[in-house]
Amino acid sequence: MAVTDTVRYRLVTILVIVGLVFFMLVPFLALMMMMKFDYTVQPTEIQDTFEIDNLTGLVIETSSSIFLFSDTATISVSNQGYASQERDLSKQDAHTKLHFRLQPLPGYLDVVLNGDYAVTVTIDGRPVEDNTDIALDKGVYTVGLMRDTFLLASKNVEIEGLGSKHKVVFDLTQYTSQLSVSATPNSAEIRLNGDVIGNGDFLGGVALGNHKLEITKQHYETQTYEFTLQAGEQKIINDIVLRPSPVRVSITTQPSHASLLLNGEFMGESNLSMQLRPEQTYTLVAKKPGFSDRKLLLTPNIGEPIARTINFEQETLSVSVEVRPSGSVYVNGIDRGQSPTTVEVFPDDLLEARSPGRVSQSERITLTKGLKQNLTFTLYEPPDHAYRFATQRKAILSGALEMEKFPALAYTRPGDVESPVNVRVELSRPFYISRTEVTEEAYSQFKGTQSSTSKLPVVDMSWEDAARFCNWLSSQNNLTPVYEFDSAGVLASVNTDSIGFRLPTEAEWETAAGFDWRKRRVFAPYEWGDLNYVVTGFGNLSGEENTGSTFKYLEGYIDNHESIAPVASYDSNFNDIFDLTGNVSEWVHDYYTARREASPGSDYMGPRTGIFHAAKGPNFRTFKLQETRIDFRKSSPMKNDTVGFRIAQWIY
Repeated sequence: MAVTDTVRYRLVTILVIVGLVFFMLVPFLALMMMMKFDYTVQPTEIQDTFEIDNLTGLVIETSSSIFLFSDTATISVSNQGYASQERDLSKQDAHTKLHFRLQPLPGYLDVVLNGDYAVTVTIDGRPVEDNTDIALDKGVYTVGLMRDTFLLASKNVEIEGLGSKHKVVFDLTQYTSQLSVSATPNSAEIRLNGDVIGNGDFLGGVALGNHKLEITKQHYETQTYEFTLQAGEQKIINDIVLRPSPVRVSITTQPSHASLLLNGEFMGESNLSMQLRPEQTYTLVAKKPGFSDRKLLLTPNIGEPIARTINFEQETLSVSVEVRPSGSVYVNGIDRGQSPTTVEVFPDDLLEARSPGRVSQSERITLTKGLKQNLTFTLYEPPDHAYRFATQRKAILSGALEMEKFPALAYTRPGDVESPVNVRVELSRPFYISRTEVTEEAYSQFKGTQSSTSKLPVVDMSWEDAARFCNWLSSQNNLTPVYEFDSAGVLASVNTDSIGFRLPTEAEWETAAGFDWRKRRVFAPYEWGDLNYVVTGFGNLSGEENTGSTFKYLEGYIDNHESIAPVASYDSNFNDIFDLTGNVSEWVHDYYTARREASPGSDYMGPRTGIFHAAKGPNFRTFKLQETRIDFRKSSPMKNDTVGFRIAQWIY
């Protein structure tokens, strides 16, 4: 029995030891079989809130690592407001770093329409079929109501995203009638029932009932209209022209109590204030016994009061005047003889130089230069005067485009491969040409679409679209349009007497690209000269940045853009013009011809008729050196994504 107890005791001891060893080996074996995966989760704003769920298999996760115990497993990474991601893990992929980037969920918008009225709901101008649970990314959107092509109303809504819910409510009973208003000046304020609804023009839905419409602008007389709108009625009040308000003119004389005559009519004695219509010229004569009559020409500007003092006792000034070439001298509109001459004048008198066929110049006399003064006027013929007094660079469309000035000029360009004869270029009219192609920002103002700030050149428009943009821009600046289209939309005629905006002629385009008019230097055959290769980074062409794509490219050349680039992404040329070589090809005014004329004459604008218009300059898909030549031209029967345009304007 004692032996049996001893044996039993030893067996129990052995079993205990074996059990301890087993329980010590199990964690060790588990660690030996475990595989580790490091991981990261983006975006950074969910670093502290994401969750990892074990869908299948056995895993343990820490703040930066996942430990896989089973052969395979499936995990899910999730966070509120974001789409979850699943990932399959396998020990065969051990030590692989896992990267999770959760995408934010969109926000959801309900558009509630109160009232029974057939409308189409649009988001940023695009119609939607279902007004509920419209999925939208985070941002600000314009929700509109359209009736056919008529915008009844719109509201802006800010979508927060991340699965958030939003609601916009429209009361359709407020938009069952329509109002169209247009007024000049186009900055005039349009008020309906006291609320501002637009400037210059308005087209939209309004409520039924009685309304009071006011067209106002500072320094102009307000026009008021009262009307009643019925359901479905459209009210059109167009071509409203505001009349400038009278301008206050104050006349003071020393001594006072002088008789004042305006255009020969007695107005009263000084000191005197009167109201005069602006933008008209008046003759004011001041008379006082014992003093010489004083005569003034008054031309009030809109919104600018005039205060003049006539001093009968002031000393006269002696002014020696020379006019080049010889011309006449006028004081306050009165002829005082041919130059050179010396005239006796009073301070504030207007001295003017005139010469037939040349633009007059004037200067108002002041005492600051002394009692004896010398004045020299150099008068120019209208084209030269217009050029000299025009700014070298001007901004239009609120700075969306800049235009560079070119003088009248003449030079000879070498011939091309097809026509080796030299080409004589003569441009007798100074002109502006835009420094860049027209951008999507500028073009959106013409189309009346949602305002854009994009600096990409606008493309995919026809030659006629470009010409209509020019006509619109002319109208915006109170200039006569250059292009006239018939009822079918076909170009009918070109008004060469207009100084409105237009497309540059081929001669102007090549001058901007190949003639440094300041140094009188011709660049040919390329914008960079006669090197038979493209200088690296000279412009946006198809270079080796397109390696690996399906597009052909210029071997040995590389630039910074694989596709279309924002305007002015590359250096300007010697004339401060951008992107004549590369980015997009450009419509010009001329019809396309296969061969060019060697002596086309002054201000040549291409053939009088043709089928297609010409496009100049290479683009971001150009891969042939020959097509980068300044004299290279092509025709394009339709619009495409490689052709844009820039604009030009005669100064005189």
